[in-house]
Amino acid sequence: MLTLSYSRIDGYLRCALSYYFKYEKGIVPEKVSPALVLGSAVHGTIAHYYRRHMAGKPLTTEELEKAFEEDWTARTTVPVKWSNGTTPEDMQAQGTKLVQAYVDSISENIVTPMAVELELRSSLTNPVTGETLPGVELLGYLDRLDADGTITELKTSRSSWSQFQVDTALQADIYTYMVAQQDGRDEGACRYNIIVKNKKPRVQVLETTRGPKQWDRMYRTIEQVVHAIADKRFYPNRGFLCPTCDFVSECFRW
Repeated sequence: MLTLSYSRIDGYLRCALSYYFKYEKGIVPEKVSPALVLGSAVHGTIAHYYRRHMAGKPLTTEELEKAFEEDWTARTTVPVKWSNGTTPEDMQAQGTKLVQAYVDSISENIVTPMAVELELRSSLTNPVTGETLPGVELLGYLDRLDADGTITELKTSRSSWSQFQVDTALQADIYTYMVAQQDGRDEGACRYNIIVKNKKPRVQVLETTRGPKQWDRMYRTIEQVVHAIADKRFYPNRGFLCPTCDFVSECFRW
């Protein structure tokens, strides 16, 4: 059984050789990027915020700051690639502001989620043609799922997103498909809450929908990725992201 998450599929599409190093060879990067640590800590704290709200025990401002501090501390126990001019203290302070900005943006009209950090598994069938991919399982980790089936994904970003980005996001294709499969729906909705890392952080909300047309394209994309992995087609995709890749050394030795 080949289990594919959105991250694995997107990783192959971005750079097949990077996928090979990470998932086929199992190479663990010596250090992680500060942006990844920050995003993970923000995600973890906001998930905790929602869980407390679901339990009827909302966090105070002080508890929210403490929760982020603890999450940040836990996630920075691994080696981090701190760059010149970036300090752990500055980034921790930024993370606190990001979390508070998010909570402030939803506090007046907060919707209690049905689930947060939800794991889903699904087989893969083309809703248009009825084709299936035997031996392939989709794995999803949803940031938040509401009772009406709407998915909410949280992002931290240096700049605002466009509507085009969410309307073409493969992640939204996959997650709405999996929820629709589970609930017997023929369409799905996904909301992106994007915390923009300005000097004064702000939260951008973009919504998008999916149906059989988008899921057909998703199926055909994943089908090609599955065939390429089976054929061991691993090659570099050189571009502007190469200098910050976790596998630069391995790539040059390839």
